[in-house]
Amino acid sequence: METHYLKAMTTVDDVIQSALALPLTDRSYVTSKLIESLEQEDQLTAGEVTEYDARVARYEAGETKASTSEELDTKIQQILQR
Repeated sequence: METHYLKAMTTVDDVIQSALALPLTDRSYVTSKLIESLEQEDQLTAGEVTEYDARVARYEAGETKASTSEELDTKIQQILQR
């Protein structure tokens, strides 16, 4: 597929229709690349893992407590009303 054609596409539907028109092997390749990109987004960085571990350790040590989504919503609304 030529680069200038991709730049002309403006919607997800255009991309999907173009992908569906590809031969089976090309559709399979596109699918594997899309799945691969989703898996990469799910991976945490080393810094994120460190932060996660620190938060869990603080929670388990009783230094912090968990909040329900309702409690968080209330806190957020209070902050926004200031």
